[in-house]
Amino acid sequence: MTDTIITVENLGKKYRIRHERERYTALRDVIADKAKNLFRRNGR
Repeated sequence: MTDTIITVENLGKKYRIRHERERYTALRDVIADKAKNLFRRNGR
């Protein structure tokens, strides 16, 4: 009889990389969107 209660073999890790939800936004895109919204509000 041994004192081992739990034995684990072939243990690994699995990672999920979720790029679908995170969208990269460049500063240039943010500035362009703000400028478009500014002109849309003033054009009404």
